[in-house]
Amino acid sequence: MHQVRVASLACYAQVAGQVGLDGPAMLREAGLQLSGLNDPEMRISAGAAVKLLEVSAERSGFDSFGLLMGEARSYSSLGPLSLLLERLENVGQVLGALTRYRRHLNDVLNMAVEEQDGTSIIRVELIPEYARTQVLDYSLGFVAKILHCVSGGRWVPSMIHLERKAPSDLSIARRLFRVPVEFESNFNGISCPADSLAIALPMANAEMAHHAESLLALVPLGPEDAPISERTKRLMIQLLPKGLTTVEQVASTFGISSRALQRNLEQEGQSFALLLNEARRELAKRYLTNSTRSITAVAELTGYASLSSFSRWFAREFGTSPHSWRAAKLRSALEGTRP
Repeated sequence: MHQVRVASLACYAQVAGQVGLDGPAMLREAGLQLSGLNDPEMRISAGAAVKLLEVSAERSGFDSFGLLMGEARSYSSLGPLSLLLERLENVGQVLGALTRYRRHLNDVLNMAVEEQDGTSIIRVELIPEYARTQVLDYSLGFVAKILHCVSGGRWVPSMIHLERKAPSDLSIARRLFRVPVEFESNFNGISCPADSLAIALPMANAEMAHHAESLLALVPLGPEDAPISERTKRLMIQLLPKGLTTVEQVASTFGISSRALQRNLEQEGQSFALLLNEARRELAKRYLTNSTRSITAVAELTGYASLSSFSRWFAREFGTSPHSWRAAKLRSALEGTRP
């Protein structure tokens, strides 16, 4: 079972109250108790936490609930990890540590950094089954806050990118990020000048960083329940919009040969082609549900060179055309909001 630290919900009752919800009652409904949030290192079901945020947004009618959570959460809620991040040399090292120690945040976050023509792209993704609007907003908002805090405000992104449609109230996003936000983007993440990752941290101290790493090693996490097939699918979802999903490209990211990757997948009863198809399904549903992109654009983002090829694949997988599937989802969403 994938888990998250209780600290991720430490500010929940406060935020719920801001939008007119009874926070303690919502927590109880989710199978959680307010008193149970006192131990920040305790771990709870990721599914329960994700559902809580989505239901909270739905019942309050406030579709920026996740952004409010990201704004309200404090840097110190990172716990022992905060002691390491602030003592590293620069912003780039912080991103590396967030990737390396991601399970000290939760089991569902996945981050990657790449450079394109002098711009660094920081991708923030979640395991597909947990990739919902509010938790993505929350995760991205908190990652941006972490980088801002550890740099003493010196690091400033160029733009925030969110796949979701723009919320009805843009003030929260503007207040939280303070830079342009691209909604209905091709990815969830942050773009910034590549050289900004070299910005020195004001509290950098190599010896203290080493001590913090020793402390983190003492935090019990248990073995990660993430087979190679799951990690491969996560990576495919990140790479598909860029057209980088050959078996060689995926294997090289893991630092193994394509033959070794295929052999490992076979041992888990999986195949590269099957996982690629599942990743395409996840992305297609996400883009058709959470954006107003044209069907042609969705086809390109899922790795198809032509609309006709994508439409044939989609009809085979979902039993209907992309246009009809999107229309049905829209009707269902509208009916769900009627009193």
